Amino acid sequence: QRLVVRSAGGAAPLEPAWPNGAQPTPMPDDLIGGAGRETVYARIGGLPRGGAILGSDIAGRVEKVGKNHTQFQPGDEIFGEMPNYRGGFAEYLCTRAKNWIVKPPKMSFEVASAIPQAGVIAWQGLRSVQPGQKVLIKGAGGGAGSFAIQLAKYLGAEVTGVDHARKFDFMRSLGADHVIDY
Repeated sequence: QRLVVRSAGGAAPLEPAWPNGAQPTPMPDDLIGGAGRETVYARIGGLPRGGAILGSDIAGRVEKVGKNHTQFQPGDEIFGEMPNYRGGFAEYLCTRAKNWIVKPPKMSFEVASAIPQAGVIAWQGLRSVQPGQKVLIKGAGGGAGSFAIQLAKYLGAEVTGVDHARKFDFMRSLGADHVIDY
């Protein structure tokens, strides 16, 4: 089962749809994950056209792997981001393994599915930060910003977070050294 968008506007265009067959068949290098049963959160990446399946950030269990696939085994609990930010609101999905990692055992599927896009965006912006550098993070109280504060502190930076004043306590709790109200 999957959630499909047929037109724009509210939740009404979201309708369950069942494919004509059973699970998809993985290509030699692919894996199939059961996303819908475990994932509570999945980020909608824009409005697709023509009955596309929504959802990008997901977590689930590996159901099958292709004959050449060696990274994961059936039963592994994984999380990651769907290529092209589509396809996650489905009972099963078939994808390449490069965007996925094993979920830590104590982490819930709900928490794991909230990490991929925000965490990657934060890391991409900070991967060259050196200890002692000063880092300004706009939107520091949001998804990517909350990861960015923690990653910058881990890397040894002095962090200034910019966001609404109501988020100051949260940003400080994550490690922001200074906060600015936008």
